[in-house]
Amino acid sequence: MKKLLALAAAAITLATAGSAAAQVVSTINYTLAPGDSLTNDHHFDTGQPCNIHSGVGDTLFETQTMTVSVGGSYDVTDLFVPDDASLGIYSGAFDTNNPTVGCVATVDDGLTVALPAGVYTVVLSSLNSPGDGDYGYAFDGPAAVTFSAAAATVPTLTEWAMIILAMGLGGVALVYARRRGLIPG
Repeated sequence: MKKLLALAAAAITLATAGSAAAQVVSTINYTLAPGDSLTNDHHFDTGQPCNIHSGVGDTLFETQTMTVSVGGSYDVTDLFVPDDASLGIYSGAFDTNNPTVGCVATVDDGLTVALPAGVYTVVLSSLNSPGDGDYGYAFDGPAAVTFSAAAATVPTLTEWAMIILAMGLGGVALVYARRRGLIPG
């Protein structure tokens, strides 16, 4: 009976150890096209903390939210499907005018990244300007990571100017309509 219990305990230990070491691969594939957002003259190279190159021309990018349910080391690898990708991982929102703020890691071809459990903004771009094409990355780690469409990026100065101009024109139109008697005042 003792041998049977010892054998059962050894089997449970092996099963538990095997499941703890299992790696899960999550992939993200994306397509960049004219009309997507543009970086402000930079792209990401491999580094943790971040390695951001400037003077390379604007490159297309999109953002997604990445949720890491289990913290640990994740091997992040460019899939070259078929183009050379560039990726930034951020602890908060991405600001193309300040790309180092909140940056956790940047990946060109591949890097092992230590990621605590949490929610991140992933900036998916190309390595070259302008960079329209198909891209992908694999995340190999202790658990699956999930991706979803991210909230809009921080508006650029040009976008803020258009917003303010539109509000001003709306105000002028309202005053004009009241003076003409089109809106009771």
